[in-house]
Amino acid sequence: MILALLLSAVLSCSNLQPADVVGTWVVTDASRTRLPADAQKAAARIVLDANGTFVATDVPGLFARDERDASILETGRGVWRFVTLGGEQQLLLEFRQRSNTPDQSSRGLHVSRRRLYYFIGGPDVGLRVSLEKQ
Repeated sequence: MILALLLSAVLSCSNLQPADVVGTWVVTDASRTRLPADAQKAAARIVLDANGTFVATDVPGLFARDERDASILETGRGVWRFVTLGGEQQLLLEFRQRSNTPDQSSRGLHVSRRRLYYFIGGPDVGLRVSLEKQ
């Protein structure tokens, strides 16, 4: 019975549907406390629309390579879609416009238990930033 429940939970996370993620996502309070002081009060949000577009506002360290750059706030817009990376279904944000650079960039977000999250730095040593649906 327990194995069946665990298998069901794993499979449900790997079959995401657009309705599962459409809406406004904000940084959790727990993640805010781990961010640098100048990023803790940012009105960070990602709005995912049903038409496959998104707007990101003041998202801390989204493209940072390590925690020293966690206070860099990203604002931009683009399109989103689901992809499978390393056997895990992720939400890919493809920026078409960014405030900090003219470059188009992409960033995958992990999806787990009704949260989106990403790491500033690597997953083994990095800072995990979680967003919850508002």
